[in-house]
Amino acid sequence: MIRKGMIFLMVFALLLPLAAGAEEEENIDAEEFGITGTVIQSLVQRNGYVFLMEENGARFARLAIPSGEGEWEVLSTGALPADAHLDTFHSSPDGITILWGDDRYMDYADCGDHDYRLAYVEAEDRYEVEPYCIRKLDSDGQIEECRRGFLRSGSLTDLSAETFPSSFEMAAQELDRTGLAVVNNPDESDRLHLRKEPNKASDSLGRFYNGTMVRVNETDGEWCKVEVGYRQPLTGWMLKKYLAFEDDMDGVGDAFPDLSLSEDLDDENLYAYADAACTVQAFEIGNGARVTGAVVSRGETLAWVVSTWAGDVGYVPADWYTEGNG
Repeated sequence: MIRKGMIFLMVFALLLPLAAGAEEEENIDAEEFGITGTVIQSLVQRNGYVFLMEENGARFARLAIPSGEGEWEVLSTGALPADAHLDTFHSSPDGITILWGDDRYMDYADCGDHDYRLAYVEAEDRYEVEPYCIRKLDSDGQIEECRRGFLRSGSLTDLSAETFPSSFEMAAQELDRTGLAVVNNPDESDRLHLRKEPNKASDSLGRFYNGTMVRVNETDGEWCKVEVGYRQPLTGWMLKKYLAFEDDMDGVGDAFPDLSLSEDLDDENLYAYADAACTVQAFEIGNGARVTGAVVSRGETLAWVVSTWAGDVGYVPADWYTEGNG
């Protein structure tokens, strides 16, 4: 199957250059990790090894990860078809691509702590998966539809031939909306403050555009304490009346600005604070990132809030992004 260039950039550029692919290794002894069966393929990951095994006529993808000094933990998919295999060219040290048949193609990316989550699917439909939404794509890679929620069956260990969500509607049925909301300003050009404390006089951590997903941890009157991001998120307070919940989330369109990251900056890291002198986050920006908010003072944008595909959130100087096809 052929990948469209847009999908290639959106899903994989945040990892590592794909032209190199992942390193295929033929001399790894799976039994050293307590893995039995016949090794069909093996790949080196940044923090472990992936084995495609065959057992009793079925295949399994198994991931060996370090769990302590000299100790290894093994994670496994369910049973896969006999023709399942690893795409070693499109896999990366932080991502695994699995194919079977003529119409089953799926990418998994490490979202941290060996949490390999479904990122992209080509099967009955083409769709991409972010931590808190799924997006159906047309043949040109343009977004046709967005459904918001956390994909319950999105972990690599959930994958099996019987349960794989091959269509967008199957994936939509697996979305969990519990505790989630999306920024929903009546004026799409406006942005919603994330404040340190639940009052309008409190310092702002950024102003967020419609379409920004948040996890609600607490409600205090007209305020919600929320997390922006999937891992190591920004935490603060947003006004509840400017958030949409449950099924209403699907009716909220994205209002993110059309910005492009300046050339040669995709390997830079996100800052933990708007002040660029502070310690940086250990998250590369990558071309799969988008601007979801801004730090503004007296009408001037001082910094952008950037969210990566995997849900990492941080700040970058305002001049790192310019107007264009972001």
